[in-house]
Amino acid sequence: MYSGNGTPGEADDSQQPDPATMSALVSVKSLVSIVMGLALTHTIVTLANVDPSELGASGSEASKLLPLSGLSPQSALCALAVITAIIRFYHGNNQHLDRLYGGSSLGHRAKGASSVGGIGGNFLVIMVQSVFFALMSFYIDGNRILLALFTLLLLFDIVWYVANLTTTAADRETLSHQRKWMYNNLLFMVIIGGCFSANNDGIALTVGAVAILLNTLIDFKLSWSFYFPEFPRRA
Repeated sequence: MYSGNGTPGEADDSQQPDPATMSALVSVKSLVSIVMGLALTHTIVTLANVDPSELGASGSEASKLLPLSGLSPQSALCALAVITAIIRFYHGNNQHLDRLYGGSSLGHRAKGASSVGGIGGNFLVIMVQSVFFALMSFYIDGNRILLALFTLLLLFDIVWYVANLTTTAADRETLSHQRKWMYNNLLFMVIIGGCFSANNDGIALTVGAVAILLNTLIDFKLSWSFYFPEFPRRA
């Protein structure tokens, strides 16, 4: 999610958002919203659909939807883990883009702040993350490939963080959130990767899904003020 790390500098309040940059920012957010929305929707569809091999010759379209009582607890847990992670990455990436390029960047971006590849580089990274979630939506029905994809997602995100360590940074508060995000992801990348390598599929997938949930909940707990900043009170 994060990029543009380094030594914090003084916020530059004299700059105004560039109209061309704002237009590109809106386009980037719109494209990412489409992919993430499809990923979330398909996660629910995959959870609710019956395996075609279980329908038999007389299976109708209506019978392909499972009743709530027929949902697999493990698949429901995996779906919940993926959906909450989608919300975390989507909202976090939007906040990240706003602080780098949007109107809120005026109070959070240091003078000369930058990131590798600029807004285009951030778009490509966030779009790749979105595609990871789209792929995960196919594997919430008891397939440990879900854990491999989430591990790769965290690895990709950590590599992007490290690649931006030499760039000029945002303010200290944003840097603090960035580091918390990275350390949290690093810890759970190891845990979830270990679950993927375990021998017992059922236990590995259950523990891995719980780990994905904890990764999301811990990040929200650590960086609540980043995700949901409060409006400053007027004197």
